[in-house]
Amino acid sequence: MGQTIFSDSNAVRVTTIGDVGVGPARICSVHVLVAGGNGRLTITDGIGGPIALDVDFSATSTHFFDIPDKGIRCEDSMVVTSVANITAVTIGYTGGTRGFVPPTIRNFIDLDPIANAYYVIASPIAFSGDFEIEVDFETTDTGTENVLLGKTGVDRGFVRLLNGIPSINFSQAAGSFTFGSNTFYDGELHTLKIENTSGTIKLFVDGVLQGTTTPADISNTNFNAIGRKSTYGFFNGIIANVNFTDKSGAGDVITTFRLDELTANTENSQQANNAVTYQNIAQDVRDTYIFINGNWVGSELITNGDFTTDSNWIKGAGWSIDTVAGTASTDGTGNNNSISQLNVPLTAGSYELTYTILSISSGQIRPQFAGGGQAVGLPRPTAGTYTEVITTPINLTAFNMLSSGGSGAVATIDNISIKRLIEVAS
Repeated sequence: MGQTIFSDSNAVRVTTIGDVGVGPARICSVHVLVAGGNGRLTITDGIGGPIALDVDFSATSTHFFDIPDKGIRCEDSMVVTSVANITAVTIGYTGGTRGFVPPTIRNFIDLDPIANAYYVIASPIAFSGDFEIEVDFETTDTGTENVLLGKTGVDRGFVRLLNGIPSINFSQAAGSFTFGSNTFYDGELHTLKIENTSGTIKLFVDGVLQGTTTPADISNTNFNAIGRKSTYGFFNGIIANVNFTDKSGAGDVITTFRLDELTANTENSQQANNAVTYQNIAQDVRDTYIFINGNWVGSELITNGDFTTDSNWIKGAGWSIDTVAGTASTDGTGNNNSISQLNVPLTAGSYELTYTILSISSGQIRPQFAGGGQAVGLPRPTAGTYTEVITTPINLTAFNMLSSGGSGAVATIDNISIKRLIEVAS
């Protein structure tokens, strides 16, 4: 197999079946040259994995098509299992590990509904005709009022998640509408899009149509807040990349807010024609993320995870730190005794936890998020390096490594890392 690299994207040219060799990636486009008979291209996610793409093509033709929105995600790797009657295929992709792709870096902000955190739009966004609205969001909150866009002062005009289901209300006369039955409180980053064309409203999530409605009146559609409506409905999670497009005139009028300021409390729209003010949003709920293998990974939340100093950790009965070896050990003194860190900012959401058990002769090691509730990881009775995703629906404040099983574990551990993980919905 050879490789072709285009100026604005990665691509790989394939002539035989097998692993394409780019690692986890998203299929964005396909260019196929078909020989004498009808062709068929099949791509699986990993060797023996599920089918990611399976397409038939007419004979003796060249075919090209783009995969809409974010493409098709291959979590393992792209593996071509059929190129029947296909001379060559070029697959455009994003992500992957072949070649150098500069990392994408941005900030995300966790909105805390208890603190009444939200954004005020300086000049309210008002529509008099056709429009589009697009917004990215992430939440694990199953509650009835998670407002993405709304109005302060009056309880009308909002875009929200109602028990995780998209719902809109543009005016008192129009009433409220829910779209479909799919819930979106899984801790993944989703994209919600609303299209109004001549009074017909379509709502999409991640490019998939959730429903269509024709309200009686949308003439008073306007928003002056992001993340709340009236005096309640504060969003619990992340809102980003809010895009308003007024399509009623000769040309589109666009207003976009990234919502990614790390320290400042005022953000100008990317078109420099509006601004938002951050309300009740502390700096410790803002984090810098790097886009890695199709997901957003935050900064390190554990201090001294390599145990180079005997500090930062609270050692329960039987636990000790060896600063020379750079390890922590438990001698089996008591079940569920732990080595812990407090004041870890575990806001509601998903976290990538990595740690190493260097040795273990009895019992189990089990990670736990705690502080006003808990979220636990898998028990590990054998040595190895483990990575798992732990999701918490509420804010927590502590991390524990538990010595469990019988009278507790006899084990040595190292290299504990916790980073906020925002998985992008496929």
